[in-house]
Amino acid sequence: MNEQSVKTVVDASVEDRDFQVAMLEEGLVHRVARRVREFRKTKGLSQQALAEMLNTQQPRVALIEAGESNLTLRSLAELAYCLDRFAEDFVVERAVYRRTEPWGQPTLTVLGGGQSDAGVRVTYGQASKLEKAAV
Repeated sequence: MNEQSVKTVVDASVEDRDFQVAMLEEGLVHRVARRVREFRKTKGLSQQALAEMLNTQQPRVALIEAGESNLTLRSLAELAYCLDRFAEDFVVERAVYRRTEPWGQPTLTVLGGGQSDAGVRVTYGQASKLEKAAV
């Protein structure tokens, strides 16, 4: 393949929506995989121990950490629960906080009055029970 052919393929890929979505998905899968591995090690768990907490087998955890498993939201929530994290911590690169107490009863808070900032926040326990986690 000559240089002009490569340029044509790259230009077409940049404009291809399916290609762009696939690249975003691939990056997200690998980010989640890396974070699962980091959080598991920070907690001092083996893959086998995490698998037992998740009620699954160790090879499943290995596939997740290798980025070879497409997780459901339920699976992500289970990982967050077992690793004392918030589900979004696996997706968003930011300062990460971990829970220092059990989840407790949920509290619903209505946010904002305008259309653009309206919503509901669900929290468990008290915000003061969070601490910055070492990652």
